[in-house]
Amino acid sequence: MVQVTDSDSGMQVRIFVSAFDSQTVFDLRRYVRKNIPAFIDAHYPQSLPRRRAVIEQPSAIHLGVVESN
Repeated sequence: MVQVTDSDSGMQVRIFVSAFDSQTVFDLRRYVRKNIPAFIDAHYPQSLPRRRAVIEQPSAIHLGVVESN
């Protein structure tokens, strides 16, 4: 089962898995956690969220530099 919840700043996808015994569930959870993001990136890259940040050059004031006259 796949459950998707979203908010203003992102989306959370939960994938529920089951197996015959606890060791298999553990291995399956690790496999899904590792491979699903890579699969989505390879096949549906437009679906992944993108965050952008603008980094400006720091000014002398922010660096703590005092200019003398």
